[in-house]
Amino acid sequence: MKELFLSIVLIVMIYPITIAQNLPATPKLISSVPAFGDCNVDTGAIDIIFKFDQDMNSGITFGKTSNFPELNGKPKWIDTKTLLLPVRLYPNKRYSLVLNNTYPMRFASALGMTLNPQELLFQTKPDNSNVKPSQKSNLNIKAFQEFQTFFPKEYSYASMRGIDWNVILKKNRNELEKAQSGSEFAIKLDRLLRIAEDPHLSIVFDGQLLPTKYLNAVEYNYNNKAVCGMLKDLKVAGNNSIFAGIIGNVGYISIGSWTIDPNMLKYKAIGDTSNTEASFDEVLTILTKLPNLIVDVRSNSGGNEVFAKDFASRFINKSLPYEKVMNYNDKTCLFDIEHTKTLEPSTKQMNYTGKIYVLTGPSVFSSNESFVLMMKQVQNAKLVGMKTYGGSGNPIPHKLSNGVIVNLPSWLAYTLDGKLIEGNGVEPDIEFKTTKKDFVTKDALLESVLMMINKKD
Repeated sequence: MKELFLSIVLIVMIYPITIAQNLPATPKLISSVPAFGDCNVDTGAIDIIFKFDQDMNSGITFGKTSNFPELNGKPKWIDTKTLLLPVRLYPNKRYSLVLNNTYPMRFASALGMTLNPQELLFQTKPDNSNVKPSQKSNLNIKAFQEFQTFFPKEYSYASMRGIDWNVILKKNRNELEKAQSGSEFAIKLDRLLRIAEDPHLSIVFDGQLLPTKYLNAVEYNYNNKAVCGMLKDLKVAGNNSIFAGIIGNVGYISIGSWTIDPNMLKYKAIGDTSNTEASFDEVLTILTKLPNLIVDVRSNSGGNEVFAKDFASRFINKSLPYEKVMNYNDKTCLFDIEHTKTLEPSTKQMNYTGKIYVLTGPSVFSSNESFVLMMKQVQNAKLVGMKTYGGSGNPIPHKLSNGVIVNLPSWLAYTLDGKLIEGNGVEPDIEFKTTKKDFVTKDALLESVLMMINKKD
């Protein structure tokens, strides 16, 4: 049952619960020059122009990509809605510019609303090639036919937003089949699939991932720098994506990603002149000697669910179901094959009897949402914070004849009580509603949880 510890917040009058009302509109990128998907862009020195739908605050954040264009000058705001970026482009090259896909997200409106991450993807005019256009076209015709054999019927969220994909494919078929290269096909297919607004739906070409959707900007509810300042016996690993320490009678560990196996890392003590390294098992052994344990995954947007299961399985002594998925059935052409995902006890079982608090929030996504569902089943654990982002897809690669790979979400994922995770997220057991203003100089959630622990003790 969901609990609201409002009394704690109100009594100390320190972390007021804030609910956004009548917020200004989120800014949008309404056009660009060149346009997204343009595959015949002139080379040489040109100006890329971004046009927004409202006044912006003049901040700029471009994420790092392997094919970001060479700058030919400094970015310049022509007016409050228009940004000019001088670049130098080269022939037959695919370029990508991503706005606001890394923190701090400086693209924001004059009223303070953050721009959701946006991408500009285009290609310059091709060089002469020995491959005849007809050969390219034939290959892309075949690729489109292959694409239609599994899309949209095997796309788990095809009907979620009321999109008539058959109409969309019919409208775009000619353009895709006449693409002059596999790269052009990939770019145009990426543009087509963007209307799904699905972060798990992506394209791969020449080893490069082409997302069709980046995660929206969220009201993040963590401040890792502030947390580290509170910890004693601080140990870090994985380029600081994982860190652990002690706060009074509370053990604390933050896992910022499941893309790395925590067991494979060495944890270095900060501030210790001997700089002694510890294994993951050694770190957990120290933390679980305390009566309270905080597992912080607020900044974790997913990765490999196997690593997440390895961690969660240490805190159970029997098999536990944690999530249901519906898979595609070739015979019925429906997603009607049900599978219940279970968590099995680990051989490294901790036998921990203390209280576990799993800190969660809007940045929690994908496999990490499965992790919080695992921990939700642990008898002595509670999810604390805010609802997760809401996205689970299990993308399966489908390779086409022209070299394009489509990573297609393959299941419908549900909580055990039947709630679709996609678009809904996972609710915490104990909810603390906050905004990013509560995390400018401190970590309001962690401090509130510590107060809650101390009050119980």
